[in-house]
Amino acid sequence: MLYNAIELLLMFLSLLTLVETSDICHKPNWNNNNANGKKLPEFPIKIFEKIGPQLCYKKCQAHGNCFSVNWDRNQLTCELIDKKKSQLKALIDDENFVYMEMTDGAGAKTCGDSFCNNHSTCIRTLSEKMTCVETGCADPYPLLNNGMVIERTYDPITATYGCSPGFTSVGTGNKITCRPGGKWSALSYRCEPPVADCSAILRHNPNKIGHDGVYTIISKKFGTTTAYCDMTTSGGGWTVIQNRVDGSTDFYRTWREYSDGYGITSNNYWIGNDMIHLLTKNKTQVLRVELERFNGEKGYADYSTFIVGDELSKYKLTVSRYNGNIGDNLSYHNGSMFSTWDQDNDYGSDCSQYYHGAWWYHSCYMSNLNGKYMGPDVFNHISMNWMWASDFESLKSTRMMIRPLSF
Repeated sequence: MLYNAIELLLMFLSLLTLVETSDICHKPNWNNNNANGKKLPEFPIKIFEKIGPQLCYKKCQAHGNCFSVNWDRNQLTCELIDKKKSQLKALIDDENFVYMEMTDGAGAKTCGDSFCNNHSTCIRTLSEKMTCVETGCADPYPLLNNGMVIERTYDPITATYGCSPGFTSVGTGNKITCRPGGKWSALSYRCEPPVADCSAILRHNPNKIGHDGVYTIISKKFGTTTAYCDMTTSGGGWTVIQNRVDGSTDFYRTWREYSDGYGITSNNYWIGNDMIHLLTKNKTQVLRVELERFNGEKGYADYSTFIVGDELSKYKLTVSRYNGNIGDNLSYHNGSMFSTWDQDNDYGSDCSQYYHGAWWYHSCYMSNLNGKYMGPDVFNHISMNWMWASDFESLKSTRMMIRPLSF
């Protein structure tokens, strides 16, 4: 037969130099596990050329992560597969191929005076010495939540990981190497879920409409945290980033406290500048500001563009396209950096200290919603105010909330 002649010739030529020693290892029992005219439609972890079916099987046997092979009888190519056929992954017809699975209990392979394990193969060197050479890692590939192996190499033996679509990579150690003894190096890499805000919660759970309250949201940096969700106003889906209802919480805080957030989510709180940045950096957000005077009068302002930069930018504010009935008193702060009493980034002179607040001060302000809570009938420049009905009038309550423009 032409095939037998080719295989014998190739095996003879391989013995002249550095050869795979098929004659010194136990002969595999693959005849009961093959399927002529079939193949498994999977991406191969490794391909060998110009080898016969028995050697193809042994290549799989020598590799720590191979469970089946597709052998091409015409091209004499051998595809190593890290899976077996199953109900979820059936064989397909292809008359050029023979499909073979590893048998259980194949055992170690003799190699001179020693044995090769299941992640090595026996070779004869130029000095005629027979030795085991590692061809795969004994350990299975480490699992990565929300990620997968996207590239493999075998000289050296490595695996490179990537994140599933929609997830964000954290860390640079996404490539691991098989160390002596068949152990993988450490994987210092993870895949974190995308931001899921109040609008995403409502979109996936429409029955939440009208149910305002504290919800768990997901962020790329913090894992999970809580936020107050307004599920009622103008269709709901609003993530509240600032809320003030009384004077029980001091808003005259440090830079770090404003970066991380503070307060009680169901009462007075600031969600944190890092979180605001994460919520606004990838999707255009609408900002809604709601105010109430001590006489009961209420008003609002909507801004169709609201973006807060990262800490390196000092949480630079981008805001525009006002609509509402309390006056556009935030656009003046567009392009300004955030300031606190311990980090002055304004264009004036220590606005945060002078006006007892923390804000995107310019030089200095047209609004000061993180100023001092001072009660009714107070008109003071350090108060929580918006320059709305009267200059420096202390307000009863304030709320700032955002949702995607595309909601």
